[in-house]
Amino acid sequence: MEIKLDVNMTKDILTKGIRFHRETNLDNEACKKIKELTDLFVSVIFELNIVKAHTLHEPNNLSGKEIREQIDKFLKSVEIETKGFEEE
Repeated sequence: MEIKLDVNMTKDILTKGIRFHRETNLDNEACKKIKELTDLFVSVIFELNIVKAHTLHEPNNLSGKEIREQIDKFLKSVEIETKGFEEE
């Protein structure tokens, strides 16, 4: 059985409950949600890399170039946003 859903995901939905609660059970739940987000984002990046690789089979295709540019912009944005959180 397949169910089709149309869901608008927001940062608020994805990060609901992810806070430093100063309470062990709630903080453990936050860690669990962070792990789930990690799995999701790694999967998304993996899929985007597959799409990018497919576009390279026809490197001069204009729409393929646009897809690669958007994927590269996305990955650059992720890199920029995460640099601020790197620990020394």
